[in-house]
Amino acid sequence: MTKSRSRDLYGSLYLFFARGLGGVESSTIEFGRRHPEGVWVTRVETGCGMCLHRPPLGPEAVYTKHPANAVEFAQTGGDGVFYSFLEADGTWGDDSPVVVTFPAGFAAEPSWIAGSCLRDFLRLGRWVGFFSLGGLVVAAAAGDRDAIRALSAREHPEWVEAEQAQRLDRMAAEFKLEPLTNVAKRVVEWQERYRPLVRHPAGPVRVSRRSRDR
Repeated sequence: MTKSRSRDLYGSLYLFFARGLGGVESSTIEFGRRHPEGVWVTRVETGCGMCLHRPPLGPEAVYTKHPANAVEFAQTGGDGVFYSFLEADGTWGDDSPVVVTFPAGFAAEPSWIAGSCLRDFLRLGRWVGFFSLGGLVVAAAAGDRDAIRALSAREHPEWVEAEQAQRLDRMAAEFKLEPLTNVAKRVVEWQERYRPLVRHPAGPVRVSRRSRDR
């Protein structure tokens, strides 16, 4: 019997943006994606660079860049980029690694790890927002100093507008998100530990070791 995993943070996060911050909600019926009979999916615009939806959805069969062992829970609205929970053992929960996938780019390596769990994902995006987070993770994993600096800073960068900054601050306060330390080291470790577990229809993600200047 599979042990149930906590999804309390995920549920609370959605409700916080939908009820606490009054985010715009919408709903649709989705067919397929592990729901052959159809399922109602509700979405909320967070104003923080991503649109959350519940329940998470399985992979799109027609898209070869969607991880086969992950369930999508948010989209950024930019070039199809989305976040999903990695189902390394066939299940997902708040403690699952968070995958960011770039369907329109990074052809050889479409998926990267944006957090060892949902809380670390939120801590990493707490200052920079989630629209830019995925690209910063890719750059930081390659040793880009500007990306590492942006992810390590404890202030909002200039591209985060005032309203979004306020929403990110309220999210951090609501969920008691402590600053993430040793960001450069953590991001690299996440790639080395979890990326090989991501399965695409063509096979597992290939992790290339790159020189890092930190």
